[in-house]
Amino acid sequence: MPIIIHENTDLFKFAEGVHSIAHGVNCNGAMGKGIAVKVKSRWPHLYEAYKVRCTEGKMLPGTCWPWRSGSHWSTDRSMDDSMVMKVLLKYLYVYNVAVKAHWRLPSTEIMVDGGFRSLFREMTKNKDTTVAMPKIASGLGGLDWDTVVFPLLKKYSDEHPRITVHVCVPKLEP
Repeated sequence: MPIIIHENTDLFKFAEGVHSIAHGVNCNGAMGKGIAVKVKSRWPHLYEAYKVRCTEGKMLPGTCWPWRSGSHWSTDRSMDDSMVMKVLLKYLYVYNVAVKAHWRLPSTEIMVDGGFRSLFREMTKNKDTTVAMPKIASGLGGLDWDTVVFPLLKKYSDEHPRITVHVCVPKLEP
């Protein structure tokens, strides 16, 4: 049974407990706003490789490029606060889902459809079973989450029932 869970938390705080995250990118090498800026600051080597891919024309709308870190730290949440333990994980996959041709242009349904198809294919190839992501293409991409993006995510989730998707939405401050 496919599982999509909406989490009321920050993507990067939640991602400490999973082995992969996904986020939306454009195809011209800019990571200047939104979640991409945080990805760029956390993993500068990813950003440099992404810029090269874009310059070489290898980042195409509707595709997903997986990047694997050498290692990352995770907090073991099964322990109480007095016994929190940091665990060095072998790697972290960051799935860069190309949902915009250019940072100035909006996302399209076709790009998101292809991006999600590619994301699930790459996750299956990498034997990933859990991914955390924001509401891809719904912020800076300009698409409606409920009527356009979520149905596409559900479509591919239904086809890959062993993959759990955590959609992380930051808590709004009162």
